[in-house]
Amino acid sequence: MKDYELLDDQGRATPVSTFLAAHRGYRRDAARFPGGLRALADEGLPAEGLDALRNHWRGFDQALLTHHEMEDNFLFPLYRATQPSLASVLDELEAQHTDMDKRIEELNGWMAKLPEAGAVDQTVSAFEAFDAAVSQHLDLEERYIVPLMQADPPQPPQPGGPGGGPPGPLEDLDFAFLGPWLADGLDDDTVAALLEVAPPPFKINFDENRRHYTQQLTRWLP
Repeated sequence: MKDYELLDDQGRATPVSTFLAAHRGYRRDAARFPGGLRALADEGLPAEGLDALRNHWRGFDQALLTHHEMEDNFLFPLYRATQPSLASVLDELEAQHTDMDKRIEELNGWMAKLPEAGAVDQTVSAFEAFDAAVSQHLDLEERYIVPLMQADPPQPPQPGGPGGGPPGPLEDLDFAFLGPWLADGLDDDTVAALLEVAPPPFKINFDENRRHYTQQLTRWLP
């Protein structure tokens, strides 16, 4: 998986640290979903493991949807206005969002069919294609958009203010999943630095949520 520098040279989170940590999470999970399902199939698709996989997929989907809504409603319009030379790149990124939405809908359908006979191979194939689509999208975004964010971090509008604010109220998000999900695989110093700048809901019961998240992960990840 691609390495990400999430902290500055003094070990502090930057304005784009959480954004990049999310990118890291999308790459990580998209790459391991196919192998996770294959491992469950080798064990006879135990119900406990399938439930854990489905729950993780739902949490991943929410994290990706929230990220895409922020980009579609704020980030991409911002750069259309300020970086007109990127119009074709932004067109492609938006088309990739639409494509991933379709792939997610397809995967939801296949996941609902498990453990039916024949559904495993189709679901694994759909996961593998999704992994490739995620990598292609993030490669393009990190080539053109992330450098702009790092040079001049954009400030999303506040809820109720001009521009409408970020997509959806924070209380609608499952922070019991999202906090540990962002921290998955990171060292303790990086996690501490990210939590220091995270909104309060990320910090509530973080250690307990992380233990539960890890326990569930072991039920489907080889």
